Amino acid sequence: MRLGMKARREIFEAHYRRYQQAGKKDKGKILDEVAGTTGVNRDHLVHVPAS
Repeated sequence: MRLGMKARREIFEAHYRRYQQAGKKDKGKILDEVAGTTGVNRDHLVHVPAS
């Protein structure tokens, strides 16, 4: 089951601040977590703004 755009946006926003403050190793873990939850490619997540 895929998440809708609104649900994905909420997940991105919830993790954005934590990602910005994290170190390199933690950023990778956060990207893995969000990618697994949303089904979005990790490379794409790096460029998604949390506006």
